Amino acid sequence: MAAVISILFVGERVPTLGTGLGAPTVEHAETLQAAGLALARHGFDAVLIHCAERADAPKLEHWPSLSQAVQGAAVLVMMPDESFDLAQRLVQRGVQDVLVEAGTPEACDQALSRALSLALVRKRLDLMQRKGGSIDLATGLPTAAQWMDHLTHLCVLREREPAPMAVLVLRIEGLATVEGQLGPQVAQVLRRKVAVRLRSALRASDLVGSLGNDAYAVLLTWLLVPKDSALVRDKLVKALKRPFSVAGQNLTVAVGAGCALYPEQAREAEVLLRIAHAEAASQPGTGRAGFANHREALAQGLAGAGMGKSGAANDDVADVD
Repeated sequence: MAAVISILFVGERVPTLGTGLGAPTVEHAETLQAAGLALARHGFDAVLIHCAERADAPKLEHWPSLSQAVQGAAVLVMMPDESFDLAQRLVQRGVQDVLVEAGTPEACDQALSRALSLALVRKRLDLMQRKGGSIDLATGLPTAAQWMDHLTHLCVLREREPAPMAVLVLRIEGLATVEGQLGPQVAQVLRRKVAVRLRSALRASDLVGSLGNDAYAVLLTWLLVPKDSALVRDKLVKALKRPFSVAGQNLTVAVGAGCALYPEQAREAEVLLRIAHAEAASQPGTGRAGFANHREALAQGLAGAGMGKSGAANDDVADVD
């Protein structure tokens, strides 16, 4: 018996999907903020985002829950008109496909159903391929799949040998602005320097992993008392607020951090990560000042209101702190 597909639809109108998808369960969220809350509750196989107005689409780049959505779901975006540059940036962030709304609602629904079927297949293949790789070449950190394997194994071990541990997620704001102003290579170096600083601030027993373009996961493998996780979280946020020296410039990022405690909040790896990811998405990024930070904060505020040659991660390069 085939598994039932779960779909989160974001937008005003819920589409009528074709029979080729079986009888999927569909949850509706009218705004990106509501969609973030839905992702915090449970995972989905697909997330369909309908941008009714041209001004809605750019808000997706700065949606705090985008990195969480693309980790496990096939994310599709439908826009009223074509913007190749924006579509390319969204695909680089992990979106499976960007469609242009054209024709009658029935024709759009038919095109969406076909695109969704193909996106689900591509996502399954992508997840299988990611499981085969252990290192994210962009940062030198374990991939999300490899990091999750470590967390899953440790959760099993903690059932036999109980001890507090914690999962942290750090959501980084500012990378999109750096890429837009200084180019993708500079943004990539900044990502790697963020990874270096995180690893240098932790114990050798703790594990940092990459959760896509703008988020990192930290596994605190053992805690003396659960409240120590908050101290580590604050320490990491403080460390990331210091400027990074990249391409002769001092660059800063903003950080939204989330935490999930084992065993108080959950005992399953997927649930721990979801709790931490959701909290990180709900926290306003702190640590940047100026026009660029204001622009991204404004985009996130609108999203909540409605839709309408680079060094490796372990390079010994001094940052300007």
